Amino acid sequence: MPKRRKSLPPKFAIALGKFVWTTLWRTMMANLAPASKDGAYQRPDSAFRGRVVPPAELTDRDGLYPAEAGRYRLYVGLSCPWAHRTLVVRTLKGLQEAI
Repeated sequence: MPKRRKSLPPKFAIALGKFVWTTLWRTMMANLAPASKDGAYQRPDSAFRGRVVPPAELTDRDGLYPAEAGRYRLYVGLSCPWAHRTLVVRTLKGLQEAI
């Protein structure tokens, strides 16, 4: 007769699973969503501060990103609401030919 192996008690296995999941979730969220000491979410500053503007509106401040046809590509997922916003802004700014 084969020797029976002892298994973990179900309560212990569930508690261990919850602990591991909670620890991993908190670690991931701490890296993705920075928070203040009181736990409030703090949005990091955007790395993209320049604007793409039509040549008619170009000023010295905007000189880094002039709107030129074929210079930029915009990749969007049409089912994504955030992507939809980028397409609306592109149209409102008159950048269809440039982007």
